[in-house]
Amino acid sequence: MNKVIRFSHNWNNKLDNLIFTTIRNSNEAKLKYYKEAIGYGFDVFLKKKKYCYAELQQVEEYLFDDIPEGLLMTDTGMQFSEMQQLFADFGIEYGDKVLILTFEGINKLAIVKE
Repeated sequence: MNKVIRFSHNWNNKLDNLIFTTIRNSNEAKLKYYKEAIGYGFDVFLKKKKYCYAELQQVEEYLFDDIPEGLLMTDTGMQFSEMQQLFADFGIEYGDKVLILTFEGINKLAIVKE
């Protein structure tokens, strides 16, 4: 059985790329889980529907403050000020530890329209 990762939106249409990232809250258990999952396949769900299959390639832990603005904007497709509010809505603020998960999309399914 594959692991699962869920998305509420296809920010910047990133799930349609061969390589895509996601930024998630971090804690010790999540860091351990994802580090041990490197090389494993994930069923990627978008709005509760399976969207694609992807393999976890890399896990990095950062302070949210240290992530380059360009990566944050590319990940979301938003201007910096909008992006700050988006992450705040997800409970991520400056000073928080976050994970940057990098996936390689393996099998693209029919596109789910937002």
